Amino acid sequence: NMTVYDLHLETVLLENATEKSMKSWFNLTRSFFQIQVTDDWFPISLATGALNKTWQFNVSIATHQLEEEFGDSFPIQFNVIQSTPKPLLVISRDHLAHKWILLIVIIVSLLVMIAICIIIWLWRNMQKMKKTSKLVDHTMQSSILSTSDAIMIADTFRQVLSTSDINKSRTDIANHLLEKQLQSEGTSVLEVERRTSSRKNF
Repeated sequence: NMTVYDLHLETVLLENATEKSMKSWFNLTRSFFQIQVTDDWFPISLATGALNKTWQFNVSIATHQLEEEFGDSFPIQFNVIQSTPKPLLVISRDHLAHKWILLIVIIVSLLVMIAICIIIWLWRNMQKMKKTSKLVDHTMQSSILSTSDAIMIADTFRQVLSTSDINKSRTDIANHLLEKQLQSEGTSVLEVERRTSSRKNF
């Protein structure tokens, strides 16, 4: 014969040390029974953030056949820990809008900071380029002035050289003419030089 039984779950209330029936299962026939702990097992509900609470439970079995009644048997005792409920995250349109506004403000702030950094970097580079161009212009002007001075010095030197060449050529021509004239008179340049030196001696 198939045994039909009921399963009763009771808990002990510590305040008055009395048992309170919390849950029952009737007309069970299987030799094993899987039970899932739910919130209706506990006499009270814990507030969010409260400490966990341990409950002592008693399980008693009652059969439908009088000869197999387990009324005199001891109940099975075990403990169950009731944990605090996890807070529910309620997302509303206003909450999402606030999050989006905050995200947009952060992104815009980052873009503004990046733009300011780029502007500062470009300004510094422009200042460096201006200084470099000024130095290059100054160097080129100095080079031009130095070149013009060198040209003027070279021209002056050429003029001096050309003047000395002209004087030398004039001296050579004068000596040549003098020599011809003395030769026509039958006198040489050496004799004139001797006469001049002898006069200086007197």
